[in-house]
Amino acid sequence: MVFRFSIFLALFVSGLFGKTIAIIPDSPGIYISDEESDSEPSISGELSSVTPGVLTSDGYRLKGIIYNQNGESLINHPLGRVIYDLRDTDIKFISKQYFGGLFGRHFESIRKADKVVFFNIYQSLPAWFCQVPKHKRYLIAFEPPSVYPWMYSSKCQELFHKILTFDDDLINIKPYAKYYYPVLKPMISNIPAFSKKKLLCIFAGNKSSKHPNELYSERKKAITFFDQNYSEEFDLYGPTWESENFTTYRGTVPIKEDVMKHYKFSICYENIENISGYITEKIFECFQAGCVPIYLGASNILDYIPKTCFIDKNEFASYEELADHLTHLDESTYHEYLIQIEKFLRSKKAKLYSVENFSRIFQQEIVFD
Repeated sequence: MVFRFSIFLALFVSGLFGKTIAIIPDSPGIYISDEESDSEPSISGELSSVTPGVLTSDGYRLKGIIYNQNGESLINHPLGRVIYDLRDTDIKFISKQYFGGLFGRHFESIRKADKVVFFNIYQSLPAWFCQVPKHKRYLIAFEPPSVYPWMYSSKCQELFHKILTFDDDLINIKPYAKYYYPVLKPMISNIPAFSKKKLLCIFAGNKSSKHPNELYSERKKAITFFDQNYSEEFDLYGPTWESENFTTYRGTVPIKEDVMKHYKFSICYENIENISGYITEKIFECFQAGCVPIYLGASNILDYIPKTCFIDKNEFASYEELADHLTHLDESTYHEYLIQIEKFLRSKKAKLYSVENFSRIFQQEIVFD
């Protein structure tokens, strides 16, 4: 996921009413450099190996907005936005990357924190976990049960003071609170003409799950059908498909929207179906690229995104029917989808998925809880 964070990274936010918040991410992502002096601090996006670092609030205010290695502003990163929105408070931001033993000897810093926030959690808990009192423990569940099934068990639920979830069916049950994936971006401007676009693409990794509602196998069905029947108009992108021998496989790409914009449609299936509110970056990436998504996933998608913005896979009994619809959809109808997508991206509903809203929820449900 585009906003995920390193399992070996702890970000400490301190000074607000004497409080410290330790954030414990779970995969490569945000990193604050080790420059506290007059040198320009930086944040880099997807580094596999970095050195420990510190950034004070004074240094942040002094330097202003920080950019990552792709030239993207710190405030466009979910956690970066939290930092930015709290920049004028008496808060010190400290980021350290630890290696070995899941923080090992550095646990003392976590133990002293007023709140400890986990981004996803595995069943194999770190040795120091139980030394953090329950009232200090918060969990933001970014992955669905098809990825981390134990994270949705009653045993896991009992471990936390509060859990932020996307699942609308849980938000009225303690200890849950609602958040939205912070994935909103505007549509790019340099979209190719209808006549210049290929028909269809999919961006997905070759994954599997034993969960009964997983959609990895449905993605593979779609890939198999279009690979065999529309090989001239269909392309597959993503990691670990080499062993499948699909003739339409095109490998991986560094910037998804730069490639996706060359296609009229994209197969856009979530990792799991029939979870209310589980709407991730997948459909928003299509919107950003000016590519009409063929969606399958959240059972209440229409509560959040208008029907005029996507093609619902559930309306087609077979991939033959879907393919016939796609190949006969005229240019005028297609452009109406793009108009409605742009309208939605400017709407109040779309702003639920902004990094600004993520920051507001993070502060309300965690920082000021």
